[in-house]
Order: sequence, then C-alpha cells, then structure tokens
Amino acid sequence: FTHDNALTIIDRGGTYPFTSYGIDDVWVIPDSLATSSKKYSEKNLINLFPNPAKDKANITFSSNKKSNLKIEIFNLLGNLISEFEKNNVTDFQQSISLKDFNTGIYFVKISTDEIIFFKKLIVEK
Repeated sequence: FTHDNALTIIDRGGTYPFTSYGIDDVWVIPDSLATSSKKYSEKNLINLFPNPAKDKANITFSSNKKSNLKIEIFNLLGNLISEFEKNNVTDFQQSISLKDFNTGIYFVKISTDEIIFFKKLIVEK
C-alpha cells in the first residue's frame, strides 16, 4: 500500500488501480500483485519460472536503476519459509531449491526500494 492508500494490481489482463478496498473473510489468490505509487511494467521487472515448479524455481529481476532487493517466500499460513537479500543490483538471477518444500501454493514477496511484488508459486512434487 502506498502513502495515499492506493493499491495497484497487475495481472495478465492489465493494471487495475484501487483507491478504496475492504476485505472481510475473503481469500484472493492472484497470480501476481504489485503495490507502488508509480507505474511499472511487471514483465520487465520480475519473472518467476517454471510455475508450477518441482525441484527448483528461478527468479529474475531487471531494472534500469540500482535497487536493494529482498525476496521472501511464505506458505499459505503466512509462515516465512525462505528469504534472501541482495543490495545495489540492476539485474539479478536466483535459483531456489524446492527440495524441502511440500506440494502446495506459496507466495513470493519481492521488495525493491520502490515497489513490492507478490507472486504465487505452485510447487508440485
């Protein structure tokens, strides 16, 4: 969420800004979600593949300016499963071993200095 409580959802169909929202006992599991006060093209910034994944997942990040990057992986209960950070990067690639992950849905939170992305990762064994 941004300082003006604006939320932008980016998915395969486009970008959808929201200025007000309310959630009460509703579960929404989008393929991806981005929050920022600026316009971004998700396709140019973050890739998570393969998805669904079995043994490993790859994350790539690309930006036109240096940024601090933090990646966190959560299970559906909100428990932090894995995390790592990299500072001052413009291009980044990371392969994540899924050998200790159970079959299921996980959320990958990718934070930079200016934007936060959430992506859904499906692990199939």
